[in-house]
Amino acid sequence: MRLAQGTIVAVMLLLAGCGFYLKGKRPLPPELQDVRINNTASPVVESELERALRTEVERRGGRIAAIANASVIHISSVKEDEQILSLGVDGKAIEYLLTITVEFELLSGGKPAVPRQSMTVYEEYSFDKREIIPAEHESQEIRDAMYRELAELIMLRLETSLSS
Repeated sequence: MRLAQGTIVAVMLLLAGCGFYLKGKRPLPPELQDVRINNTASPVVESELERALRTEVERRGGRIAAIANASVIHISSVKEDEQILSLGVDGKAIEYLLTITVEFELLSGGKPAVPRQSMTVYEEYSFDKREIIPAEHESQEIRDAMYRELAELIMLRLETSLSS
């Protein structure tokens, strides 16, 4: 019993000493602690990506700030593309590939802290033509999950770029 407890304590100390953090628990760099999100790519009041980024910043301990000297995550382009992967025996599409590409940069003090770059996520999904309403709902859920994934990847990319 004591050996098992000692082993657990030793492993925890090793993990803490090597800089290991649970997902999303790593302290944010100063440039990401107070941020604004500027989306010039979408005319929508608050797009899915903005909502996902806001949630991701707050989940990691940052704040969405309205102050003028806050860093700005600038989203300059969001492109969705849907391609047909396969057709059914009746010639109608039954599988799709959804691609979302985002261009973003981080501005700090009005200057680029992380230069403009792009990120793309892909997802395949099936469509049952007999269930149109559930399929449309599922398609939106897939898009929402992809935007959450993009927000997480953007934050990871920004953190990595700022720490190097």
